[in-house]
Amino acid sequence: MVADRHEHIFRNGSNTYYFSSRFFPPQVRRDVYALYGFVRVADNLVDDQPVDPQQFHHFRSLYTKSFSSGEPCGDEVIDAFIEYRNEKDSTLPGLKPSLIPWNTI
Repeated sequence: MVADRHEHIFRNGSNTYYFSSRFFPPQVRRDVYALYGFVRVADNLVDDQPVDPQQFHHFRSLYTKSFSSGEPCGDEVIDAFIEYRNEKDSTLPGLKPSLIPWNTI
């Protein structure tokens, strides 16, 4: 589910890391894009000035619903992250506790 938007987010967020990721195998690169895209978008929502609380709460609401259901929400960044989480939950049991929904923090 990783889309062109992920590459754009990654490239604009960290040139050095983006270009080094070009050496990763394709599946690893897709995973990195999904994870980085989600974290970068969430981080920008709280770091950008002025902060847009409505946009943040909308993103958080979509993520929380998608996290709880495991279903896509229509946001490319969240959907790719949830797909990544669903895939990795079965292969990396230790990962799940670090991917808790925001409403439990």
